[in-house]
Amino acid sequence: MFRAAHGLIATTVNTAPRAALCRACDVAEAVAALAQPGAAAVAGGTDLCAGFNAGLTPSLLVDLSRLEVLRGIEITTEDIRIGALVTHAQGSRDQGLRAALPGFAAAWGMLANPRIRHRATIGGNIMARHTRYEMSLLLTALGARLVFAEGEQTPAQVWNAAPGLLTHIVIPRHAGQRFIYMRGLRPQLTLAVHRHAGGGLAAIGTEWLHPVALALADAGLEELPETFADHVISRWYARRAGAALLARGMEALDAA
Repeated sequence: MFRAAHGLIATTVNTAPRAALCRACDVAEAVAALAQPGAAAVAGGTDLCAGFNAGLTPSLLVDLSRLEVLRGIEITTEDIRIGALVTHAQGSRDQGLRAALPGFAAAWGMLANPRIRHRATIGGNIMARHTRYEMSLLLTALGARLVFAEGEQTPAQVWNAAPGLLTHIVIPRHAGQRFIYMRGLRPQLTLAVHRHAGGGLAAIGTEWLHPVALALADAGLEELPETFADHVISRWYARRAGAALLARGMEALDAA
């Protein structure tokens, strides 16, 4: 990576760091390649140049595009399973998903811009581990599980450490399941509401803070951690604005 005296040079074909390329043909080969020092996964590739600009210098790029087993969406009576390589455009338009959980499909379609949506994947959005990327917040509200080749984690656990290759995401299904995502105050605040017959969760986040899950019964967001504040908003603002968004979300779900 070439660096200017007072910052980074935007990545081009000439300034990108040199790296070997592994085009994995199956999950086992991808897992083995990603276990090597300096390895980085490439799915849609939309975050790669941003990573280079920020100083990422992998010695090995592991291309996952041939792993067709990670591209499907399977819906059963118990859960929704989404392959890590499903793009934002594919997921948001999937007819089965739109029927099973229409609010989530609609929220998924809000992410990024049309050019990015047709390349970026749900797995890449999660594994980039950027707070400004929104899928982690949506999945937090849904109580989703992240399934890796090496085991399972929750969305919250991935912020600290990720065990390797993400294969798919599991969203439990519930009776009376409804979902809505409100991002009108983004980047200062976003809120996802997931309600079902057994209760539900709200997830609140900002572009700089990890998402936090709260019970829907906490209408005033009193349980929001004291540390939920950044250089733009205070906890007081997050509680007040978040409570207003939560109330609007609940009203919208009642009217749906």
